[in-house]
Amino acid sequence: MDQCTKFRWNILFGAFWRERTAKNLGAIALGVGLLWLAAKLKIPFYPVPQTMQVFVLYFLAMAYGRKLAPITVFSYIGLGMLGFPLFADTPEKGIGLPYVFGPTGGYLLGFVLFSLFFSLALHWVEKNKISFPVWKRMALFLGALGFIYIPGMLWLSFWVGWQKIFAFGFHPFILAELLKVSLAVVIYPSVSHIFKKEF
Repeated sequence: MDQCTKFRWNILFGAFWRERTAKNLGAIALGVGLLWLAAKLKIPFYPVPQTMQVFVLYFLAMAYGRKLAPITVFSYIGLGMLGFPLFADTPEKGIGLPYVFGPTGGYLLGFVLFSLFFSLALHWVEKNKISFPVWKRMALFLGALGFIYIPGMLWLSFWVGWQKIFAFGFHPFILAELLKVSLAVVIYPSVSHIFKKEF
């Protein structure tokens, strides 16, 4: 390959890299913004008001895929740890590291685990062209909640005790999570068709 050809390839590759990087950064910023809005907008519900962060996590895993979804969630958590009031009930209940290591910090760890493993599971299903009817989707989507609630309740137990972790950390959210999972299951075919997974 002569020097002229190499120069042309370098220009083309550089332009592609810059465009791809800008696209990724824009997607990450949008995802962080969605998580922030979902944390701040509380919907009246029984027995307690609910946020839509879990639904946004499903959406990011479906739309962004196994690479960009975890990076987006890491970015959200990282900015929150630096003191940006991105989490639910901030700054009222603290910001930065004190909030992250507070009673609900385990759920934030769960967000990271969810984005990693759920997006990988979806990638595996799609890559191997596995039949994915509604009942399989519902089973996988419901099971993925364990990545959020298990570390969340384990961490919460240090504050409320083992006897109360279900009463405080799971029971108030069951009905709302079922509705969010159902909505995610319904929109999955459209989201997976519209968005490209590999950024």
